[in-house]
Amino acid sequence: MSVHPASAAAFNAAPSVPTEMSTSPETTCPGGSYLRDTTPVLSARFADPDDHNVSARFEVLSGGSAVWNSGYDTAAASGSTHTATVLEGTLTDGMTYTWRARGRDTNNRPGPWAAPCEFTVDTVRPDAPVVTSATYPEDQISGGVGTAGTFVFDGSSDTEAFRYSFDGATPAVVKPSAIGASATATFTPSTAGSHRLSVEAIDRAGNVSDSRLYRFGVESVSTGAYWRMDTGASPELDSAPGGAHPLVVPDGVERTDGTFRAFFPEDFPADMALGFDGDDSGATTQGAVLDASASFTMSAFVRADDTSSVTRAAVSQGGEVNGAAQLGRLASGDCPEGMATCFGFWMQSDDSTARTAVASARPVAAGEWVHLSGVWDASAKKMTLYTCAIGTPPDAFPADSGVPVATSAAVESTGPSSVGPVRVGSGWVGGEESQKWHGAVDDVRLYSSVKSESDIRMICNGDTTY
Repeated sequence: MSVHPASAAAFNAAPSVPTEMSTSPETTCPGGSYLRDTTPVLSARFADPDDHNVSARFEVLSGGSAVWNSGYDTAAASGSTHTATVLEGTLTDGMTYTWRARGRDTNNRPGPWAAPCEFTVDTVRPDAPVVTSATYPEDQISGGVGTAGTFVFDGSSDTEAFRYSFDGATPAVVKPSAIGASATATFTPSTAGSHRLSVEAIDRAGNVSDSRLYRFGVESVSTGAYWRMDTGASPELDSAPGGAHPLVVPDGVERTDGTFRAFFPEDFPADMALGFDGDDSGATTQGAVLDASASFTMSAFVRADDTSSVTRAAVSQGGEVNGAAQLGRLASGDCPEGMATCFGFWMQSDDSTARTAVASARPVAAGEWVHLSGVWDASAKKMTLYTCAIGTPPDAFPADSGVPVATSAAVESTGPSSVGPVRVGSGWVGGEESQKWHGAVDDVRLYSSVKSESDIRMICNGDTTY
């Protein structure tokens, strides 16, 4: 029996209301979501009660008026998912839109519109988060192994979450109590030395900020003292750990541009150094910091302002009569042949006028910043001087910059004892202050251990967390 076409149309049911409405990037339907893309993909599932094939139509509206539609696409089996990409130029950042969908069967009968979904376009990435910690301040050595530290993350007003990672571990996500509020993460270090925290802010649309890299150092029991020289005009510079060895700066010693401010004043405005004219007394501690009879490392960024054949100490750990260990530059008699002066690391016992010195073959250039490290390995009975070039302002980073060059010497006896104070900017010879530095000294560090070449390389390259 045949069916009249009019009868077939009368019995043809309209397609069902579309279901599984979604977008890519993902938003929440029916509404209230933020979308980080101006060409999102709209998606829905379309079915027909008569099991006819169904074509799909999507529509985007602003203020109740259509601003874009996909037109009906190619019909597909009932129950299929259809998608459409919103035409570029349709959506504007900051505007709110609704979108909807309907199906049409092969008899050209349209179905009902689905309830509209709403989203607001937000394509602006949030600012990189601000990171702070009272226990582990940025670019400082503090805390200790096993000491938990809380890190506070602050982001833009629309920040919904923070993604963070300590030392390259699998990232974790923490959400603030409210949009735009701060959030915290806790970290308990299991090792001393340098650590890194990377943090990204994620806004409610899913936009991700630039990564914020936060470096901090965990105190080691071997850290004797360090002075960054950045305390402005204060006559006393605290050191880590806990300010146990304040460095007293005498009148007449000037504060001058530090190593990195000399090259990048806008990036490092607070970086200062101590400046010495060759006659100034050195800055001193109240007592010894290093035991030169045991292993130690002493390091500093130095700038020599003359190249005369004179021995000058940038850093000295004093003994009773002579400096037990000194770092600076040597006169020609202790240098490679043909050099009027050279960078050096030398040790001397109180009961002897002889000293053991290690000299660098790198020429001393007036005005050039260089990082020096003197390492005494008591068990191996070996002295090592590392010389690492920085450059002469304003031209930073010569071809050999950032690479420590080692010079070593075997020593028959153990090092001398240390009973006197540490001096920055002068040495100690025959019971008197001597060997006064002419130039600048910055970021002095003293460790009661042998620092590795890789650690020294990191310090030379500006990492203040080692």
